[in-house]
Amino acid sequence: MKNPVTDVPELVGTRLAYEKHGRRRRLTWLAPSWVPHMITAVLIALTTAIAALVVEDLLPAEGGFGYSPPFRWALFAVSAPLLVLSVYWAWWIRSVRGSAYVVQVQDQAAPRWHTGPLVAKTLQHLNVNMLVERLDLGATGQVELADTVTSLARELRAGQNADDDSTGFSYYPNVLFPAAIALGYQWEPPRGVVLHELNEAGDRDDFFFPLTELTRAAQPRPELIPVPPEPSEADKADDEVRSVSVRILLTYNKHVLPLPLHDDAGAIDGFGSFERAYVVGVRGDGDSLVNVKVDPRWHRNTGSDPDGTALLTPAEIVIGAGRALREVLDRHPKAVVVVVGMMPKATTIPLGWYMANAHGTAGFPLPCPWERLVPMHFAGPGRLRPARVHPDQPDDLMKLLDKHGVTVEARTPPARS
Repeated sequence: MKNPVTDVPELVGTRLAYEKHGRRRRLTWLAPSWVPHMITAVLIALTTAIAALVVEDLLPAEGGFGYSPPFRWALFAVSAPLLVLSVYWAWWIRSVRGSAYVVQVQDQAAPRWHTGPLVAKTLQHLNVNMLVERLDLGATGQVELADTVTSLARELRAGQNADDDSTGFSYYPNVLFPAAIALGYQWEPPRGVVLHELNEAGDRDDFFFPLTELTRAAQPRPELIPVPPEPSEADKADDEVRSVSVRILLTYNKHVLPLPLHDDAGAIDGFGSFERAYVVGVRGDGDSLVNVKVDPRWHRNTGSDPDGTALLTPAEIVIGAGRALREVLDRHPKAVVVVVGMMPKATTIPLGWYMANAHGTAGFPLPCPWERLVPMHFAGPGRLRPARVHPDQPDDLMKLLDKHGVTVEARTPPARS
């Protein structure tokens, strides 16, 4: 089937190439942000004083033209270019560091894995905005996050509008997958925004992702792979299918991947069978999906690791997952679409933004999917719960799933400490 999604519109503003931003980052980490401003102030005073002495030598009070010693000319010739460089350095740091937005939506019982790396990174910015929600998500039933996401999107817009848009914008997201794609769907990203991924493993697996990379014309490697349906459902037309599951497996997780592409590859723990099932991932040498990593040097090194792990760019992950979801929604217009996502945190908000801004084959934005899109919250091994994260979703997702023939297995959740 023809892919129904083409490219997203060009972002407003200048596109930052990853290579250029990488060089900027290495330069700005050399000193605290106040250092270039202090050096600039000293050089302004020094250059002004030397220039005044040179002018005084050339234009003496008694009239005529005078003579200025070579060492003063030499000092001026050194201090003036240094002043220009220090002014540029100060502007460069301001434009890259700028404001940091720490965006978190997590269960209050979840461990705080990234506190140390996050503190270290945000200290390097001129301004830090904390938008943190740690919620009691309960133990059973659907997860209610629609009001939280809407409020968070409103606060982000207000913060960005009040911010100085001459500085850089950096996002440090740690948002539950369902909330992240809904937040991205309502997000109005500022010009030149960069998203940062922080991991427990430290800098080795960290990366940063300028959102403007999504405007590059590239064919993503992730595939939308259909899982063979049950024989009783095989003859049903795509536009008559009532329930669809999609598993997005674009991460590094040895407990899940590699995943053989057998009949139950699209199964979702805790839920009955779906009329159609799909997985989104990268095929390895055999008939299975492999682990995925974003190499920190992704602008120069993509392909595969020696162990078979696929190395993708962040844009490939976002566009691959976004196109797959949009294709499923377009292919099955009457179906409820249940989505389980395993992706880097820095790509989930852009996934929602991509889905909201992607265009169909006719060149028009695709219809809002939230009346039948149900992202799942991972509440623990073998425990997935439907999440209401957008106001257009029905109030009762369990009733929606039951209406479309999706059964929920009864399970006793573990006691919460």
